[in-house]
Amino acid sequence: MATPTESELLPVPEGMVLTENKSQLTLQWRWFSVMHIALMGFSVIWLGFLFVWYRIALSGDFDGEIAWLILLFPIGHLAVGVGMFYSALAGLLNRTTLTVSRQSLQVKHSPLWMPGQCEIPAKELTQLFCKEKRYENKGSVTYRYLLYALLKSGSEKKLLTLDTQEYAQWLEHKIESYLHIENQAVAGELSSKTF
Repeated sequence: MATPTESELLPVPEGMVLTENKSQLTLQWRWFSVMHIALMGFSVIWLGFLFVWYRIALSGDFDGEIAWLILLFPIGHLAVGVGMFYSALAGLLNRTTLTVSRQSLQVKHSPLWMPGQCEIPAKELTQLFCKEKRYENKGSVTYRYLLYALLKSGSEKKLLTLDTQEYAQWLEHKIESYLHIENQAVAGELSSKTF
């Protein structure tokens, strides 16, 4: 019997549920954070203001052209409010399920639809790797970590965006290990931590 490597002995990251057997590897985690509660509160206040605005606009106290202008003016604000509300609701309810089998790698977000879901045949995968993305906003800098699949065609497919380097590279290693993909350097990838 083979001795497990140091990487195979690493603990599952906090908040992640791992199920593994010979036919399938499933990794699942919730999106929930305090930020989603704050965003939900803000979006409810935002939409509440627009509700009052539209209620006044539809009361019939305005002439034709002015009434149309009052109804159309906040359309962009309404779209932003609905988008914020949906994003907050997804953050409160959703979970990501990453399923790996000998046939495919699948990323699914549920119960609310969100972009980024995909399914890639396992035979098309040649390597997984991570990239770091820097975001600047009013002097504040944050980083996100992107997990990519390199396909036989030479193209790259983004699988996930994660909060920590450790989390992203742990997933990279776990999937490669399960599919027996030998880890190799990819141009532009984030330097690897020791696993």
